Order: sequence, then C-alpha cells, then structure tokens
Amino acid sequence: MAGSFCLTLGHNASAVYIDDDFIVGYEEERLSKKKSDSSFPDLAIQEIYRRVGVSPDDIENVYISHWFDHHDVSATENKYYSAARMKTYFPNATFTQTSGHEFSHHDAHALSVQLFNSYHNQTEHNLVLVVDGFGNNQEVASLYKTELDGSLKRIDRIYGYEHSLGLMYQYAAEACGMDGINDVYKFLGYRTQGMTDDEMLRCHSLIDVMVGDFINVWLADDLARDMPKDNFELTDEVIDLPALMETKRQFINAFSYLVDDDEQFQSRVRVGYAVQEILERVVVAYVRKKLENLNYEADNLLVAGGCFYNVRLNDKLRKALPSHMHFTPMPLAGDQGAGLGVAAFYDDVNPGIFRNLYWGMRDTVGHTTAERISSAEAVRTIPKLIADGMIVNVFHGDHEFGPRALCNTSTLAKPDKKLVEAINTANGRTTVMPMAPAMLESAAMKMFGDSILWKSRGSDEFMITAWNFEDADWAADNVAGAAHRDVDGSYSGRPQIVDPTQNAVVADILEELFTQYDIPCVINTSLNIHGQPIVYDLEDLEKVQTDWTQHCPLPFRTFIIED
Repeated sequence: MAGSFCLTLGHNASAVYIDDDFIVGYEEERLSKKKSDSSFPDLAIQEIYRRVGVSPDDIENVYISHWFDHHDVSATENKYYSAARMKTYFPNATFTQTSGHEFSHHDAHALSVQLFNSYHNQTEHNLVLVVDGFGNNQEVASLYKTELDGSLKRIDRIYGYEHSLGLMYQYAAEACGMDGINDVYKFLGYRTQGMTDDEMLRCHSLIDVMVGDFINVWLADDLARDMPKDNFELTDEVIDLPALMETKRQFINAFSYLVDDDEQFQSRVRVGYAVQEILERVVVAYVRKKLENLNYEADNLLVAGGCFYNVRLNDKLRKALPSHMHFTPMPLAGDQGAGLGVAAFYDDVNPGIFRNLYWGMRDTVGHTTAERISSAEAVRTIPKLIADGMIVNVFHGDHEFGPRALCNTSTLAKPDKKLVEAINTANGRTTVMPMAPAMLESAAMKMFGDSILWKSRGSDEFMITAWNFEDADWAADNVAGAAHRDVDGSYSGRPQIVDPTQNAVVADILEELFTQYDIPCVINTSLNIHGQPIVYDLEDLEKVQTDWTQHCPLPFRTFIIED
C-alpha cells in the first residue's frame, strides 16, 4: 500500500507525501516561483509523483487542511482548490478535510506541533496554544491540553476576525505601506531604530487602548467563545469577506494614528514598536492566566500558528513560563505543517518525519556556473574562505520545507555587519534586520549559556526562537551581523543549532571555523533574490549567480556540494 498525501490550501499552499518515516514535500511557491503562492498546489503534487514514483491509483488517503468556512471537496473549483484535478491526481482516494464543526484548522495546527514535540521532547503534560490570522469559522486562538491517553482536549477557543492578533499584525503592516504577508517580519527590525520621548508617548497611548480591548476579550471566559453564525449569503467566497474587510478597515484606521505620510521610515518604527508590544502583552497575559487558573501541571508549552513565526514573541513567552517548563514552538508555525496534523488525527503518523525539514528531493546534475566540490573538499575549503571574509553560497542535499533556509540552500559568512550589508545589497533587501546565526551546540553554550538550551530542544534547530547573548558587549564586538539589538540595549540571536546527524558537512564546516579560527557561528540567510522564493533548482541558482555578479559589492563564491 502506498503512503498518504497531506495538502495545505490557501496560505503556504503545499503538498507532502508520507509513508512511515519517509517524507517528501514542497511548497507551491518554490516551484511556481511566486512568493507566498496560495494557489492550488498542482506543481507540488506533480513534483512528488515525479520524485517518488508512486502511482496515483495506489493513494488511498488525502488529508486536507484549510481555513475556509465553506468548502465542498467533491465540487469546489476556485483559486485554492480544484475538485476535478483532485479526482485526476487521486482517483481512488478518500478526502478528509478540516472544518469548523468537527476537526478544525486550529486542531490540525495543534496536532502537528504535538507530533513534532513527540519526536524531539516526548513531554507528556503539554499545553498547546494556536494563534494565527484565522482558521475555520473565524477561530483566531485555541488552547488545548494533553490527556492521559495522549490525545488533545480543547479547553478554550476565541472567535472573531476583530479579535485576531494575526490580522492585527498583518493590517498594521499595510497601514504603513508594507506587504501584510511578506513584510511583517521587518517590524522586528524597525521597532528598534529609535524614537523620541514624544513618539514613545504617542505609541503607548494606542498600545494601552488596544491591549485593554484585546485582554477584555481574551481573558474573559464568556466573550467571543461562540462560533459566529453566517451573516452573508453563500456565494463563491470561502469566508465571510465583508466581515474580514471591516476588520481590516478598523485595524488600519487604528494604526494610522502612528503614521505620518511624510515620514515613512519613522512611521514604520512607531507602528512596529506598537504592534509588537500589543502582541506580546496579550499573549503573555493570556498564557499566564491560563497557567494560574487551570488545574493542570503542564511541563511544556507547545505553540503553532503564524503568530509564532515571531521570534521575539517566542522569546518573551519562554521567559514568562515557570522555570521548570519547556517551550516548543513549531518550526512550521504557518499553515505548511497543518496537513500533517489532519493526518495525525485520522491515522498513525510516524514522528520521525520531523528529524529534519530537508523534505524536497531535487537534482544537482546539470549545467551551472557554480563550483562543484565534494563534501571533503567543502570542509577543507569553505571554512578558510569564510574566515578570510568571503561570502559563500551553498547548494546541496534535499531542499528545505518551510520558510527558513537551513544551510542546504543558504548564504553563509562571518557574522560581520559589513558582510550583512553586502548580502542585502546583492539581494535588494532592507537593511533593518540582522541575519540568523548557525552554529554547533558547543558554540551555542558559549554564546547563550547552557542553562536555557534544554528549554526548546528540537525547535532550536530551526531559527524559530530568539535567545539573549550572555555578554551583550561581546556580541556587539564579535557577532554583530547575527545579533539583534533591542530597545533595552540587550542583544539576541535566533539560532539554528546544526545537528551533525542531519547535516554532517555543514556541522564539520562549523566545527572547523570554531576550533581553528575561533569563529563560533556564521550568518545564515536564504539563498534567493529579494521578492522571490528560496532557490530550488539549478535554474534558480543560475539566476542568482547572474544577479549577484551584477549587484554584490564584495567577493562571493557559490558551491554545489556533492556527497
């Protein structure tokens, strides 16, 4: 019997094939070359069939996650889904989908992070929090606990677009002229750029009002806890679009208070500071209250949903937990991993699929102007190049699934601000954000201290949380390109701790840099051109080569590492 397909529709459209601990998966954007492509994942499905070689006739189960209020798997034809093509791709399969009335989009998120945790931590008494833009029938936050049999029991759910922290963040970006989907992460850089006392007062006058409004609902037990009834005639829309547009209008109007048309940069600083404060205060207050009031001794907080791609929120939440608790953010916090949660509810899914996120089988054979070297040559060559200040692009192994480049499709360099600026120039990116550090666990212990490493085992391999450097002055002097200076003067980094069992060649490169050159980490950023997805194949790589040759102000070399 063949394995199963897991599809995510809409945001982060993707397809994943699982068969015991074998997994292959692609996000549609990597193949269509359209950033954040939300169209039906035709190309991802086709690529899986091409790579795996399984027959469509043998697929018995397809698990589908989506955030729609109305969806008919047997008939719907729209941008996100095609019933006709589904019948072609999976002629004999049973289709199982999320819905607001049975097993919801948030339930799928919750089970996906529990599956991840069961591989990396095996904690038994878990609280699971899901916070995103919205799921089925306007669910915006959901809380669960682990039962004795390992199942999840939902203990709270908040409904209503107007109560959504994810939508608040998205529309705050749009209020100051940014892309509400692809640019929200930039707020973490803008918010630290500095404000006058008057600007700070202006921000807090809005923060205090909005935090109060959110907390009045989130911390109540009887407000926004009922699923909204349809208040629109059923059309081709998959959600209550008028209600969503009204929420958009309200959030944009609120944050417009901090926007001056002739001060775009400073407007983004103010809005970035305010929206992050609101997000952190509300989520931390909610978790603290639930921990106080629940008769449940949790030893781990698991989080999923798009809001938890926000590494500063994750850092704040981890610090707010009791000292004994683990904190496990889902690396696929967005919708990419939700289809696996549907499969985990209806079938047995091997947690071993989460040993890494190198899920995209791909070719390295073909014409390219990049240099080809063996793994042994890479370990001999690349550390010295990096130590000498060279920017190094690496392309090897299977492709990363999810939003982070995890050193298989990455640009690596010393954690120097000058090199960060050069890479940003080559890519046409904004300069307000530092880059993430990749390191071995031994280096992480030196930089962050060993007292917190146990807190987020597994998650610490995927750049999904931020940690404070133990010595801020040392970080500013030695790893400034991978250190984020916050408004309080502290420095943090969002680490990728490389597991030698999952990426041996990069681990060996990092070991050589640390032991021979006293360089504890490298900056690791996605190998791509700004506005385009992470490089997938040699055709993409060649475009980067051409573009970088024209725009990179410092020397670089690109290597295809062949095992």
